[in-house]
Amino acid sequence: MTAEEIFKTILSSFFGTVVVSVLIGLLTAILCSYLFKKCRFLVESEVTQVAFTYIFGIMSYVIAEFFDMSGVITVLISGVTLAHYNYYNLTIGGMHATTYIFSLFRVTFQTISFLAEAIVFVYLGVSTVYYFLTERISFSFLFL
Repeated sequence: MTAEEIFKTILSSFFGTVVVSVLIGLLTAILCSYLFKKCRFLVESEVTQVAFTYIFGIMSYVIAEFFDMSGVITVLISGVTLAHYNYYNLTIGGMHATTYIFSLFRVTFQTISFLAEAIVFVYLGVSTVYYFLTERISFSFLFL
C-alpha cells in the first residue's frame, strides 16, 4: 500500500465519521423537537421537559457510539440543534428550567469540564508517547 493510498483511506474514514456523526446528532435533535411540538403531553411538567431534552442528548451519544462514530461531535451538533429548535417548543417554565439548571451549576460544570479536558489531554499525551516508544513507525509518508 502506498503512502497516497494510506492518506486517502485516513481522510475518507475521518470525513465519513464526521458526516455520519453530524447526521445522527441532527436526526435525534430534530426528532426531539418534533416530538415536543406534536406531542403536547410532554410539556405538561417542567421536569419532563428537562428530562426528555437531556435524554435525547444522551441518546444521540449512545447511538453514535453504537455505530462506532464520534459521540462528541454528535452531542455537539445535537446540543446546538436542540438549543435552536427545541427551546421554542417548551413552555415558559420549561425554558426557565432548562436555562436555570445550567446557570445554577455553572461553576460546578466549568470545574468538571476543566478536569475532564485535562484528563483527556494527559491521556492523549501519555498514549502518544507510549505508542511512539513501543511501535516501529515509518515517517516516509511525510516526505511524499
